Amino acid sequence: MNRGPRQETSNPTDRSNRSPGFTLLEVVVGLMLMAALVVSALTALSRYQSVLKDAGRKRQAIAVADDLLQRWSDSPAGLPGSAAGTVPTDPTLGWRTRVVAQRSVCGMPAEVIRLDVWEQRLDEPEPRVLASVEYLRRRPLRGLRLGRLGLPPSKPREDEHSSIFVEPSS
Repeated sequence: MNRGPRQETSNPTDRSNRSPGFTLLEVVVGLMLMAALVVSALTALSRYQSVLKDAGRKRQAIAVADDLLQRWSDSPAGLPGSAAGTVPTDPTLGWRTRVVAQRSVCGMPAEVIRLDVWEQRLDEPEPRVLASVEYLRRRPLRGLRLGRLGLPPSKPREDEHSSIFVEPSS
Protein backbone atom coordinates (compact mmCIF):
# COMPACT_ATOMS: atom_id res chain seq x y z
CA MET A 1 0.00 0.00 0.00
CA ASN A 2 1.51 3.01 -1.28
CA ARG A 3 -0.14 6.13 -0.12
CA GLY A 4 1.71 8.55 -2.20
CA PRO A 5 4.61 10.83 -1.52
CA ARG A 6 5.48 11.21 2.08
CA GLN A 7 5.22 14.70 3.52
CA GLU A 8 7.55 15.78 6.22
CA THR A 9 5.95 17.32 9.27
CA SER A 10 7.90 19.33 11.79
CA ASN A 11 7.77 18.18 15.37
CA PRO A 12 8.52 21.00 17.86
CA THR A 13 10.04 18.56 20.33
CA ASP A 14 12.40 17.13 17.77
CA ARG A 15 15.80 18.74 18.46
CA SER A 16 17.31 17.58 15.18
CA ASN A 17 15.37 20.22 13.29
CA ARG A 18 16.20 23.14 15.68
CA SER A 19 19.13 25.47 15.35
CA PRO A 20 21.80 25.15 18.07
CA GLY A 21 21.46 27.46 21.13
CA PHE A 22 19.33 28.06 24.21
CA THR A 23 15.66 28.82 24.43
CA LEU A 24 14.47 31.92 26.23
CA LEU A 25 13.21 29.78 29.11
CA GLU A 26 16.62 28.14 29.57
CA VAL A 27 18.32 31.55 29.61
CA VAL A 28 15.89 32.95 32.19
CA VAL A 29 16.28 29.91 34.49
CA GLY A 30 20.07 30.13 34.21
CA LEU A 31 20.04 33.83 35.07
CA MET A 32 17.81 33.19 38.10
CA LEU A 33 20.20 30.50 39.37
CA MET A 34 23.17 32.80 38.84
CA ALA A 35 21.41 35.68 40.66
CA ALA A 36 20.60 33.41 43.63
CA LEU A 37 24.23 32.34 43.81
CA VAL A 38 25.51 35.93 43.73
CA VAL A 39 23.03 37.07 46.42
CA SER A 40 24.05 34.14 48.66
CA ALA A 41 27.74 34.95 48.25
CA LEU A 42 27.21 38.64 49.04
CA THR A 43 25.13 37.78 52.12
CA ALA A 44 27.84 35.44 53.40
CA LEU A 45 30.52 38.08 52.77
CA SER A 46 28.52 40.70 54.67
CA ARG A 47 28.02 38.35 57.62
CA TYR A 48 31.73 37.49 57.64
CA GLN A 49 32.69 41.17 57.73
CA SER A 50 30.25 41.79 60.60
CA VAL A 51 31.66 38.89 62.65
CA LEU A 52 35.21 40.02 61.93
CA LYS A 53 34.43 43.59 63.05
CA ASP A 54 32.75 42.29 66.24
CA ALA A 55 35.78 40.11 67.04
CA GLY A 56 38.05 43.14 66.59
CA ARG A 57 35.97 45.20 69.02
CA LYS A 58 36.07 42.38 71.60
CA ARG A 59 39.83 42.11 71.21
CA GLN A 60 40.09 45.87 71.74
CA ALA A 61 37.90 45.61 74.88
CA ILE A 62 40.14 42.86 76.28
CA ALA A 63 43.18 45.08 75.71
CA VAL A 64 41.41 47.95 77.53
CA ALA A 65 40.58 45.65 80.49
CA ASP A 66 44.16 44.42 80.62
CA ASP A 67 45.47 47.99 80.58
CA LEU A 68 43.06 49.12 83.32
CA LEU A 69 43.94 46.18 85.57
CA GLN A 70 47.66 46.82 85.05
CA ARG A 71 47.32 50.52 85.91
CA TRP A 72 45.18 49.81 88.98
CA SER A 73 47.58 47.12 90.19
CA ASP A 74 50.49 49.54 89.92
CA SER A 75 48.71 52.48 91.59
CA PRO A 76 48.80 53.12 95.35
CA ALA A 77 44.99 53.40 95.44
CA GLY A 78 44.69 49.83 94.18
CA LEU A 79 41.79 48.18 92.44
CA PRO A 80 38.45 50.02 92.70
CA GLY A 81 35.37 48.31 94.11
CA SER A 82 32.56 50.30 92.51
CA ALA A 83 33.50 52.78 89.83
CA ALA A 84 32.81 53.65 86.19
CA GLY A 85 34.40 55.63 83.42
CA THR A 86 34.99 55.98 79.72
CA VAL A 87 38.00 55.03 77.65
CA PRO A 88 39.82 58.21 76.58
CA THR A 89 41.07 56.73 73.31
CA ASP A 90 37.59 55.54 72.21
CA PRO A 91 34.50 57.46 73.35
CA THR A 92 32.17 54.55 72.45
CA LEU A 93 33.89 52.29 75.01
CA GLY A 94 33.39 52.51 78.76
CA TRP A 95 34.05 50.45 81.87
CA ARG A 96 32.45 49.80 85.24
CA THR A 97 33.40 47.79 88.32
CA ARG A 98 31.10 46.41 90.99
CA VAL A 99 31.31 44.03 93.93
CA VAL A 100 29.53 40.78 92.98
CA ALA A 101 30.37 38.64 96.04
CA GLN A 102 32.20 38.56 99.33
CA ARG A 103 33.94 35.38 100.43
CA SER A 104 36.85 34.02 102.33
CA VAL A 105 39.86 32.82 100.33
CA CYS A 106 42.48 30.86 102.30
CA GLY A 107 41.03 32.28 105.49
CA MET A 108 41.33 35.87 104.28
CA PRO A 109 38.21 37.97 103.67
CA ALA A 110 37.97 39.03 100.04
CA GLU A 111 35.60 40.71 97.59
CA VAL A 112 34.94 39.42 94.09
CA ILE A 113 34.80 42.43 91.80
CA ARG A 114 33.69 42.34 88.18
CA LEU A 115 35.16 44.68 85.58
CA ASP A 116 32.94 45.09 82.51
CA VAL A 117 34.14 46.84 79.37
CA TRP A 118 31.14 47.90 77.30
CA GLU A 119 30.34 49.54 74.00
CA GLN A 120 27.52 52.04 73.49
CA ARG A 121 26.09 51.92 69.98
CA LEU A 122 23.76 54.57 68.64
CA ASP A 123 21.23 51.98 67.44
CA GLU A 124 21.01 50.18 70.82
CA PRO A 125 19.49 51.72 73.98
CA GLU A 126 21.63 49.72 76.42
CA PRO A 127 25.41 49.32 76.32
CA ARG A 128 26.67 45.93 75.14
CA VAL A 129 29.29 44.24 77.34
CA LEU A 130 32.27 43.17 75.23
CA ALA A 131 34.55 41.76 77.95
CA SER A 132 34.23 40.88 81.64
CA VAL A 133 36.94 40.06 84.15
CA GLU A 134 36.51 39.12 87.78
CA TYR A 135 39.24 39.74 90.32
CA LEU A 136 39.67 39.39 94.07
CA ARG A 137 40.41 42.28 96.34
CA ARG A 138 41.49 41.72 99.92
CA ARG A 139 39.18 43.32 102.43
CA PRO A 140 40.92 45.12 105.28
CA LEU A 141 41.16 43.15 108.49
CA ARG A 142 39.51 45.05 111.31
CA GLY A 143 39.74 44.21 114.99
CA LEU A 144 42.33 41.44 114.55
CA ARG A 145 45.57 41.71 116.45
CA LEU A 146 48.20 40.39 114.12
CA GLY A 147 50.87 40.49 116.84
CA ARG A 148 49.31 37.44 118.49
CA LEU A 149 49.79 35.49 115.27
CA GLY A 150 53.50 36.22 115.21
CA LEU A 151 53.07 38.91 112.55
CA PRO A 152 54.09 42.52 113.00
CA PRO A 153 51.11 44.67 113.98
CA SER A 154 49.83 46.98 111.30
CA LYS A 155 46.82 49.19 110.81
CA PRO A 156 44.68 48.26 107.83
CA ARG A 157 43.83 51.20 105.63
CA GLU A 158 40.74 51.61 103.50
CA ASP A 159 42.80 52.26 100.37
CA GLU A 160 45.00 49.19 100.87
CA HIS A 161 44.17 46.60 98.22
CA SER A 162 45.89 43.66 96.67
CA SER A 163 45.07 41.46 93.75
CA ILE A 164 45.23 37.75 94.51
CA PHE A 165 44.45 36.57 91.00
CA VAL A 166 42.61 37.64 87.90
CA GLU A 167 40.21 35.22 86.27
CA PRO A 168 38.19 35.89 83.10
CA SER A 169 34.47 35.37 83.55
CA SER A 170 32.64 32.83 81.44
